[in-house]
Amino acid sequence: MTLFLLLDMSQIECDEFGIPDFSEPPDPRIEETLFDIDESYMDVLEEEFYKPVNNLCGTILDMWEQEFFDKSACAKIRPWLEERLASESVPEFLIEPFKKLLEYVAKAIDLNTGVVIEG
Repeated sequence: MTLFLLLDMSQIECDEFGIPDFSEPPDPRIEETLFDIDESYMDVLEEEFYKPVNNLCGTILDMWEQEFFDKSACAKIRPWLEERLASESVPEFLIEPFKKLLEYVAKAIDLNTGVVIEG
């Protein structure tokens, strides 16, 4: 899973699916974090992350796909992540990705930008 925080949306165009099209890092307009998640966890990832986020935001994020979450979607994801992390029921392999995503959505809200998640 790769998380991209858009630091600056100026001069970033979107593709036909509304996903920002930015150059490969290093790009000063984005911050990127990669999490290497073993394929054996994909079913858990689907149940614990993709489905809940898709239900919250009306998106179709899936394995090996990209989805853009704008400021309003980040505002929906943020309390969900805070609640999940506080519950201590998050699978161990998702704790660090959830913490980083929480950091990214908070920054995106402040910057009025968004986050791209690549499953």
